[in-house]
Amino acid sequence: MIAQTAESTAPLLLSAEELVRAQALLDEFQKNHPRYAHLELLKSYPDEDYMLAAKACRLFDVEVVLYEPIDTLHGVTEGSCVFLSGYKNGVSGHRPLWTAGHEASHVLGLRRRAEHAEFVSYIMRDCILPDAFDRRSTIEEMAQGYLRITHREPVPEGWGDVVNEEIIADIAGNFWQDPAFWTGIHERDGNIARRALYTEIIGKLKSKPLRPYRSWVLDASAAREKYVEYMLLCLAPEVEQPQSC
Repeated sequence: MIAQTAESTAPLLLSAEELVRAQALLDEFQKNHPRYAHLELLKSYPDEDYMLAAKACRLFDVEVVLYEPIDTLHGVTEGSCVFLSGYKNGVSGHRPLWTAGHEASHVLGLRRRAEHAEFVSYIMRDCILPDAFDRRSTIEEMAQGYLRITHREPVPEGWGDVVNEEIIADIAGNFWQDPAFWTGIHERDGNIARRALYTEIIGKLKSKPLRPYRSWVLDASAAREKYVEYMLLCLAPEVEQPQSC
């Protein structure tokens, strides 16, 4: 356990137990996905923002593993684990709480398929900006190599679902950086341990506001209310937090 001041920006080392667990999760991920064999475990939280992201994920029974920073891969998921690129503050615009929220959206979507489908349907029908799908589709086509400088290749079947999921994940990332979302959760969850953590997250977000990364919603209040309702269903029964705090 390493003592850190509230304003500390020094790396927070993972405990021996955390390192063993993280390496095992990374090894299993790389075994299942050899194209990620180049990822190397990061043995510390680069700053308190990463610790905060790990704490937030544990609220929903999602683990976080950090890898040495890679500019082209901000985050990826496997099972109930989110893998995040460990950037130093100021190096990348992708702060960990946003990326954790984005990736956790994919994890929880597979875990709570019916509730997730209902949430996606509501957002895409009632809350989205008119051009959101086309703009996000272009971003995803570029990311996956379907849109090149010289030509555009046909997208695969089910592309609409892919784009919808990325829009929802982007929205989730923005809400994870929004104190109003955590306040909404706090007001409806009576669990004492979780409420203490919501309060910590809210306090840190209010002291250091984070701007939205991509804004896709026309009615943010309605989308946030629906997201709160959905995420209340995804809460972990017990809260286990990183040991290094």
